Amino acid sequence: MKVIPSAKTAGFTLVEVLIGLTLSLMVMGAVLSGYVFLGRNFSRTLGISSANEPTLESQGRRTLSSFMQDVRMASGLITTLPTIPDTFENLLKLKIPSTSNSSGTSTILYYYNPASSSVYLHTSDVIDGTPDATTVELFSHSLTRVVLDTSRTTQVLHRSLLSCTFSYYDSSGNPYTVFDPSSSSFSSLSGIKQIAITFSSQGGNVANGTQTPVYSSASPRVILRNTQQVR
Repeated sequence: MKVIPSAKTAGFTLVEVLIGLTLSLMVMGAVLSGYVFLGRNFSRTLGISSANEPTLESQGRRTLSSFMQDVRMASGLITTLPTIPDTFENLLKLKIPSTSNSSGTSTILYYYNPASSSVYLHTSDVIDGTPDATTVELFSHSLTRVVLDTSRTTQVLHRSLLSCTFSYYDSSGNPYTVFDPSSSSFSSLSGIKQIAITFSSQGGNVANGTQTPVYSSASPRVILRNTQQVR
């Protein structure tokens, strides 16, 4: 019987090993670069520092939905201001029908805090003057919705705001531009029939390259169901 010798086991030369190693490093570098790029875009899309927070777009939709629903349900517009830094352009107070409150109504406060630090609202000052220990924190650069009844429900609707303005119009669509009763140009707020909100926001951080483009949004002019001034 003739024995056929086995074939030699082939190996890689040093040049082939070096070429393979170089190609592997190139592929790994491309994968790592793609991972960093996607991670950075994800942070920019979030628009805020915490991954547990919603995006700027979803915060904007939440703000518009809440605002339009409350204005349409409002049974009155309250024109007195609480004792916090404010104007009617960054604050809105509505009287809303409520079945959960003994009086049958609740006051809804929308407040935009443009300052770089929180301000604090003592809720007894804006409900009935009854002393209590309830204090609501209104966060920096945020729009907060506060239900001013016994529940004192607080909801931060939007963070990372650059601006937020409430606009008021009469039945003919003419805007109100003077809100200070001490001004000679001030007439009355009793003719307010429509309200709109406009805001812009930007998230991320310049230092780490995650700053987002400016996101802007505005509601249509929402007609008040009943424009009776409560106080």
